[in-house]
Amino acid sequence: MLKKRIIDFIPPSKYDKLDDETRKEYLSYQRLFRNTKSKEEAIKRASIKLKGEREKLRLMKRKLTERNSIIAHLRDNYYFNSSVVSFINKNTTYYNLCISRAGRSRKPPKNCSLGKESVIKAHLLQYYKSNSSVRGEIQKDWKGWLKYESNFGKTYQKILDMIMDSPSTFHKITINRHTLFPLPISGSVVNRISTKS
Repeated sequence: MLKKRIIDFIPPSKYDKLDDETRKEYLSYQRLFRNTKSKEEAIKRASIKLKGEREKLRLMKRKLTERNSIIAHLRDNYYFNSSVVSFINKNTTYYNLCISRAGRSRKPPKNCSLGKESVIKAHLLQYYKSNSSVRGEIQKDWKGWLKYESNFGKTYQKILDMIMDSPSTFHKITINRHTLFPLPISGSVVNRISTKS
């Protein structure tokens, strides 16, 4: 806090009795003091307001906790994340898109077949043949691109649609590269989705 200072002991009517340099410094000091005092008071008001906002935030967080159960079932049924995983079979490396669901209803991760690297990469490049920007990302790092796409892009939305359409039987649906990125063949679109009995 600024200590009380006497800064206006010379009335304006007496300024002309001061030499120019002294008057200039005196008036400059007065302005600086008033601006400093104004800033100090503004900070005090902001601190009081911040204290009130912190209390509001505390109450809001408490309400979120109290109401969490309202959306818990949505999180249990529909929240998921995807990752690209590899496995080796007969000395050949294959890839899956692994879909993991969370919550009380969590089931084992669902693996969606992508095939060998050369196969899935060629498939993606064909699917996005008219999108040079995406093709460039796939050429550079198809695994990183697919991980992002399946967690935040249109592929995420496609998977979410499947889960929302069949939340309890989603784990039985066969999903592969043809399902996620269907390619047209002879005027039709390959989209292989089946349900195991």
